[in-house]
Amino acid sequence: MVTLGDYIGLLLSELNIARAKADIESVKIAEIYSVNKILQNFPIPRVRFNKVEITAPIAIEKVDQKGTDSQDTSLNISKLKSQIIRSITSVLENNGINLSEEELKLVNKKIEEISNQLEKTLKISYKGIDIIDLENLADEYSKGISPQILELKERHTDTKGVDIQQIIKGIKTAIRIRLISMMTSPSRVNVLVQTSQIKEFNLESLTVLKFDIREDAMEWTEYKTNQGETKEFLVSE
Repeated sequence: MVTLGDYIGLLLSELNIARAKADIESVKIAEIYSVNKILQNFPIPRVRFNKVEITAPIAIEKVDQKGTDSQDTSLNISKLKSQIIRSITSVLENNGINLSEEELKLVNKKIEEISNQLEKTLKISYKGIDIIDLENLADEYSKGISPQILELKERHTDTKGVDIQQIIKGIKTAIRIRLISMMTSPSRVNVLVQTSQIKEFNLESLTVLKFDIREDAMEWTEYKTNQGETKEFLVSE
């Protein structure tokens, strides 16, 4: 048994591996051509997938019901407050700012205010917060708490060398990571793909997947930073 997403991913991965092996063979052929006076004038043969069609029969065995409407698994603002506080206090402690009980109460009060405002302004579906909202949420919380963080930094005189912008950036990243870890995994579709399994299955329940795949290759390119450093990154051909 395998999930449908894993099965499709494996098919696409195998195509990538096939293309890589073909490119390696092209390099070997290029080396042979380079030492032959006649072959030097010939183009190097190279295989490229312009279009690949795959037709694959599958049998849907079951749907994993995790994360469906029947369960209370949505991310709501009210569920996030304690996690937001943990993210903030963790980043502050890493930067030498340990909150007193009074300071922690002030941070809690501010997070409560931000949360109440977000509940009024964010358009959140009945299922809760979607993953596309997490970046906005992290940004809203980090911006909302930043004046108080600056005040805390000034109170803690032993942190004068700490960059406040780095603290705010760290808080935003920590909140986003924590919220992502709280997201419920989507439901998965379990399928049968082996020929022997499919033969034993009810033929009327078979599903046929048809893929029309076109290749979009990547290549390395270089650029120079303002500091004169040369860096490489991948871009589409």
